[in-house]
Amino acid sequence: MIYIAIFLLMLVGVYAFDYRKTRQFSLLYYLFFLVVLILISGLRYRLGTDSVVYEGYYDQVPTLWELGRFKFDSTRYEPGYMVFASVAKTISPDFMMLQLLHAIVVNSVVFWFIYKVTPNRFLGLSFYFIILYFNLNMQVMREALAVCFFLLAWPSFRDGKWLWYYLLVIPATLFHSSAILMLLVPLCCLPGVRELFVFGRRTFLICILVLGIGIFIQTRFSQVFNFMAVTERMMDRVNAYSANKQSGNILNIAGMIGVVSQFCIYPLLALYFMNQNRRFLLHGRQDFLPRKNRFKLTQQEKREIREQRREQRREDREFYRWQIMVLLSVYVMIFSVPMFIFARYFNYFGLFSLCTVATWAFSRLRVGTKRIRLQFAGWVLALIPYIGFNLMAFNAPANRSGTLKVYQIYYPYKSRLNPEMDPEREAIYRYFNAR
Repeated sequence: MIYIAIFLLMLVGVYAFDYRKTRQFSLLYYLFFLVVLILISGLRYRLGTDSVVYEGYYDQVPTLWELGRFKFDSTRYEPGYMVFASVAKTISPDFMMLQLLHAIVVNSVVFWFIYKVTPNRFLGLSFYFIILYFNLNMQVMREALAVCFFLLAWPSFRDGKWLWYYLLVIPATLFHSSAILMLLVPLCCLPGVRELFVFGRRTFLICILVLGIGIFIQTRFSQVFNFMAVTERMMDRVNAYSANKQSGNILNIAGMIGVVSQFCIYPLLALYFMNQNRRFLLHGRQDFLPRKNRFKLTQQEKREIREQRREQRREDREFYRWQIMVLLSVYVMIFSVPMFIFARYFNYFGLFSLCTVATWAFSRLRVGTKRIRLQFAGWVLALIPYIGFNLMAFNAPANRSGTLKVYQIYYPYKSRLNPEMDPEREAIYRYFNAR
């Protein structure tokens, strides 16, 4: 019930502050949700299969005073996470302290990112709550910290400040080895490569090619990734995933429809209409030059022209680099149809995709020569499938017999203020531990 209440309150913010564009108290309301989501995650009790594993290992985490004698090669966890957990252990031996620190860091960065990149912040926040919140906060705790570094590196990527980008992304690899691939993202800006990340007709051909590559690799999972593993730790994870029955599983038909619709069609539609509106706005500006002979321009007019051109180049660069992140999220999810284990990389690019759909919402739709504005109810109906597929995923079976459901990992909510074990949830944990 607490999750439904939070989501309904977010919808109030969507209508009042995103659709109606009311500004009074919007920041206060936004920060209210930051506090709520931190407390929900930080005070949880035995929610999340990975979180329970981290809690079981917490007794072996050294304090800061013991860290100097700790052998980092004796644990499967990356050194960055061990240091982070060590800080929490030094403050308190209770695992709740690690949960709180983790929730503060992750949600603060995510809220900052959403606030900076989309004007429809409460809609972006609603998408985050439904699609990514539970995974980043209650499951992939190490990877979530790596994602935070990647999100903080976005302004540097956007502006082409590559030194600062790598100064933020390299530490991310100390929290989760999957972040190593984020070191390659700037290659998408190279001539000859960047054309693959400009939305257009070729985008659909690339999607088909990516799907074909994924199907090929799915048939040779361990051979391909043993070749690609660049560290001993990555080699260990490849072997673990190769032994996992889900490592190379192809999604069933319902899963394919959900992935393609939610994570491919919606963000591509958003990019299409945003491109259409962008061309309309640029055309509406006409020319930077005033309607008179350029040789008769005053110095002030020349300065204004130069400034306008610089601003347009900056906007073009930002929009192009944003497209890179969105299309990477699309390609990753298409690749994950035959190779579902790679859906984890949506954790890195997912917020770019969610915020693209959020930014597109409540804008005028340009169809031919007409520009149409949907009412709030129309947008709600249009976006229901976007979150609906994710809600359906929560109802997916968590075991082979289907007697346990995924949503039972998170619902009903249990707090450390009143710790109580849920029988179905514990049955799910026993099922996963036995595999």
